[in-house]
Amino acid sequence: MKSVFRPLVPSLRFLLYTCLTVALLQGSVEAAYPYSARAFAGETLEYVLKWGIVTAGHATLSVSENGDGTCTYRVTARSTAIIDLVYPVRIIAESTVDCSTGRTMRYYKRAKEGFRRMREREVLFDWEKNEAQTVENGKIKRCLAVPEGTQDPISIYFAWRAGALGNSPRATITDGKRSITATLSIEGVEEVKVPAGRYMAQHLIPHLKGLAGVFKKSPDAKIEVWTREDDNVLLMLKSKVKVGHFSAKLTSEKRP
Repeated sequence: MKSVFRPLVPSLRFLLYTCLTVALLQGSVEAAYPYSARAFAGETLEYVLKWGIVTAGHATLSVSENGDGTCTYRVTARSTAIIDLVYPVRIIAESTVDCSTGRTMRYYKRAKEGFRRMREREVLFDWEKNEAQTVENGKIKRCLAVPEGTQDPISIYFAWRAGALGNSPRATITDGKRSITATLSIEGVEEVKVPAGRYMAQHLIPHLKGLAGVFKKSPDAKIEVWTREDDNVLLMLKSKVKVGHFSAKLTSEKRP
């Protein structure tokens, strides 16, 4: 059994986390706020993640309003039972933003990949210093200079959906370890079918600079994204990299 699924092992990290959050690098931003994050509170989007024809996992993107003037965007991803036999994956990633302005305040990721111990990372944004500070065990481990308007891998998606990104052709996104720049080309509008239904969608191609991991090892890597035409909800993502073809498709959605 393990030998059958061995090719999946190096790809699941990409599939169950990067596959979804890279899709969120669609925007272009110099100053991506203000916008009201409350408009998304109560929303839940569910996705199925595949490696070729194999269902490798499921992911959820949800939004909640906290009681302190902040909102939390949350991504969870987990591998399927059959993939768990060889490479179990459990990931939670959160973006905390100011409800009134959409400004990124905190990015958090907790991940268990394979049979190693759980790993955690917290990134706090200090906008007085224009820094993203990675915190481990209560201590600042790394400080990364970031320009005004920088978003994290999750908040960029909602800023774009809110129409808060202006007309700059470049985006700056950081997870605290590195900053990524991105540009976007729009291929057109077409009909797409996903498990959640059939929709008219924008066909988008993000052009990313600074990605590591499987993308860095795949010179001909390509990402394609389809978002619903009327509200920019992520419907489908497809990608081709060195270790195979990946996809994420919307299976259901819940609105408040």
